[in-house]
Amino acid sequence: MAALEIANNLAKIVSELMIAVKSTNTHWMEENLEAIYRNQKNKEMYELELQRQIQLRKAEINQELNELALEYEGKLERLKMKIEQETRDYTNFLKELDSLKSQIIAVFKDIPPVTALLIHRHASELLNDMWNEPEIEARRVLEAKLLDLFGSVNDDVKTLKSSEDGTYYLPEKTIELIRKR
Repeated sequence: MAALEIANNLAKIVSELMIAVKSTNTHWMEENLEAIYRNQKNKEMYELELQRQIQLRKAEINQELNELALEYEGKLERLKMKIEQETRDYTNFLKELDSLKSQIIAVFKDIPPVTALLIHRHASELLNDMWNEPEIEARRVLEAKLLDLFGSVNDDVKTLKSSEDGTYYLPEKTIELIRKR
């Protein structure tokens, strides 16, 4: 019987303890219910504010992306137009080089064709080097060399036309200019 009494007392103590814990928990909940409710509402408000800020930032990013897309589309269009113009210019340069070769052959009747071709090739190489040079200063140097070559051909043509005495003549100034390079 002593064991039964101890068990009953123990069950009574555990039962009272459980009632006390529940009562304390209930009492704490009653006292803090407003704070719990406020925290829950704050959490919901913060979550809503966070969602609003995320949506706002998404809209800002989309606007920035659209502005960048427009800017780069414009840059791309300008670059395409520049490349098309450069292609036309390069084509015109090539035509002028062919014209130069024809002029040399026509004016210097006794010139070996290979000499005219070498002058043409030298001018073509200068043009290609100039066109492909990424550095502006180096490109300007090549442009000057090409201009010097055109100038020397022009000078040689003028010299030949002024001499018109029927003597054999080569574009010596042009050939000398090419030798120096």
